[in-house]
Amino acid sequence: MLAWLEAERRKYDVGMVLKLALIHDLEEAITGDLTPADKRILGAPEVHRARRRAMDELIQNLPSNLRGSYRRLWTDLRLLRTKEALLVHELDKLEMAFQAARIGRRVGRTRVQSFFQSATREIKDPELRRVLNKIAS
Repeated sequence: MLAWLEAERRKYDVGMVLKLALIHDLEEAITGDLTPADKRILGAPEVHRARRRAMDELIQNLPSNLRGSYRRLWTDLRLLRTKEALLVHELDKLEMAFQAARIGRRVGRTRVQSFFQSATREIKDPELRRVLNKIAS
């Protein structure tokens, strides 16, 4: 919903944003939602391999005439080639920070600080950055 609403507000291609968000979430349904610590432990090459395997698994179940367009969307998202892909990427990090803030109220802010640090490194959009600063403080 966040991606949909933000895409409409910015007058971005809503269909593209929704497809990118779904592809991202489907991939995470297979790989799991990797934490910043998970990514450090696994290393970038292994994280990329896991994501590629997940996308290959998803794409092989699509009709053959759709596989190329979905692979291009996945590549756009991984390489952040479009404004829509960048928005989905940054909203994913913002959503992670929302979850960290909620969990932090229960377990203490210091236990979720790495999530806020990760979001801070990734979110460059000024509007999303203001939201992040509010929930991280």
